[in-house]
Amino acid sequence: MSKENESERLVRLKMKDGTFIEFHRDADKTVRVSHEGIEIRLAHGTGLNTVQLFALLEPLGETIIEEEDTDG
Repeated sequence: MSKENESERLVRLKMKDGTFIEFHRDADKTVRVSHEGIEIRLAHGTGLNTVQLFALLEPLGETIIEEEDTDG
């Protein structure tokens, strides 16, 4: 994957119904929030935007903590 196409998963929420909401940040600083095939994009999303949106959604589920990939 080229550098400009890389994205970083910021957080993953498991909702009470078993579905997931995922937050990603792309190399161009766009924050993407996706849920069951629906995605919103916050162009040049700031940390504050991301934290506020997460704070709004977090009470609806539980945060999934993933171990960092230590291979290579």
